[in-house]
Amino acid sequence: MSIVVGVIGTHQTVSGVLQQGHSVPGVTLLPLPYASEQEAPDLLAAERHRLHAVLYAGPIPYAINRAHGHWGVPATYVPFTGSAFLKGLLAAERAGMDLGRLSIDTLSPAAVTETYTDLGLDCQGVHVLEYVPGMRAKDLVEFHYRHWAGGTACGGLTFLKTAYDELAALGVPVVRQTAAPGAIRAALRMARTMGESAVFRHKNIAVGILHLHGMGELSLRHDWEYGFQEAKLRVHEALLEFSRRISASLVPLGPDQYAFYTTRGAVEEQLQAGLELPDLAHLLDRRFRGVRLGLGFGHTVHQAEKHARSALLRAGEHGDNCSFLVTEDGAVTGPLGPGPSSPAAEAHREELAQACGLSVATLNRIRALAARNGTPILTVADLARELSLSRRSAQRIVTSLTQGGAARPAGRRRPAGRGRPQVTYELLL
Repeated sequence: MSIVVGVIGTHQTVSGVLQQGHSVPGVTLLPLPYASEQEAPDLLAAERHRLHAVLYAGPIPYAINRAHGHWGVPATYVPFTGSAFLKGLLAAERAGMDLGRLSIDTLSPAAVTETYTDLGLDCQGVHVLEYVPGMRAKDLVEFHYRHWAGGTACGGLTFLKTAYDELAALGVPVVRQTAAPGAIRAALRMARTMGESAVFRHKNIAVGILHLHGMGELSLRHDWEYGFQEAKLRVHEALLEFSRRISASLVPLGPDQYAFYTTRGAVEEQLQAGLELPDLAHLLDRRFRGVRLGLGFGHTVHQAEKHARSALLRAGEHGDNCSFLVTEDGAVTGPLGPGPSSPAAEAHREELAQACGLSVATLNRIRALAARNGTPILTVADLARELSLSRRSAQRIVTSLTQGGAARPAGRRRPAGRGRPQVTYELLL
């Protein structure tokens, strides 16, 4: 099976990705070029049902679409750090620019400082404007033009084609950053892996066990035998409609329990839309207490049923008219609905980890650190000290967080005693 990956970017950057596509087998690329970065969400919305994954040709369209949730499609982007940033600096040097007096957009100050330090270059005279969601091409143009016109920069390095075109028209010396072929191939492999994982999860087995609390007691009432059978028929019809919504097969397990058999993908679509339990109270006697639903995902029917039973126990402990979910790895979420314990939040956490190039476990450790400290603000030194890391490792993690949109510079903190002020970062977890 070939994984269909949508490629979103300018005509030039999309073409660059397509040229590298032959080197990554098992992938079918669907070009989705735009004239303006703001078109990216509409492009994805129109084609999302055809895609297994999305590859953005840079971090800016990725950040724009991330605000729209990527429409439930796994997404990644071609990074402009590492060899791609070195390529841009080399182009600036060949254009006669002083690398110590550049204006650079999109990248985080930490990423620029790290690269300059590795090259043995002084970055004290380099001006950096990190991209944040909502920033426009106009903001980037004003940033570069202000430093060039004011004499604080000899030229600019931009990642945005729109900004490049406007700056060139204004006569500002500017180099446009483009992705390195190796970075494109690595991003394509990542998109393929994400698409394969999504397809695999989508086809996993899902079992739901619905318990009608109080229904068993009603079935024992001999004075209500005809009424019970009539109500049971109406309940069965309502549950058939519920099973149709989740594309499931309905199997009665007794007078007060039903099982649903479907796929994980069908259930997740309903969870994203807001899963509503069937309202059965008006069909039954007032002694009927409510509905409890346990959902289980598994690689086999047996595993999914086991997890559904476990989820049903959790729902029973919580109360009536609620549902819980147990996934393939035994993780429990619930009661299902909006909030930090919802599957949508878990999916966002996984997406954020992928965007940062970190594990979910690492993000959880950092989130726990912020909770212990009672503030989302930290420095590289804080992270190194609290998580027992080397300063270099902590710096790389902070750089990954900022590039992935999980943190942003918040200012500077003067340490106690002597020493240079430290850059502080706000966690966006």
